[in-house]
Amino acid sequence: MAPSTQTSSDDQKYSLRTQISLSPALRKQIDALKKPDESLSEFIRRAVKILVENEQKDKRKRIAAAKKFIGCSNPKDHPEWKTLDDVSDWQREIRKDRPNFLKLLNE
Repeated sequence: MAPSTQTSSDDQKYSLRTQISLSPALRKQIDALKKPDESLSEFIRRAVKILVENEQKDKRKRIAAAKKFIGCSNPKDHPEWKTLDDVSDWQREIRKDRPNFLKLLNE
């Protein structure tokens, strides 16, 4: 679902003026995409709003995924995780073997 690009009443009150620089190539791309009656400022406001909404949605999805993952494994099911000392030992071993682990990931 595409984010809403409708402006709210707060968006109508442009209280901060911002100056940006665009490369000629980017300006050409924007001019090709924007509506004929749309100002450059309005196009950029709309693009930024979409980007911000997408970033917020992605963050919410990452948080939800982390919450689903947390607690899905029982430490008692893993011999390396039975006690805090066991976990520390396991972490130390994993970190010592990191170069070999990274090699395996890249194969």
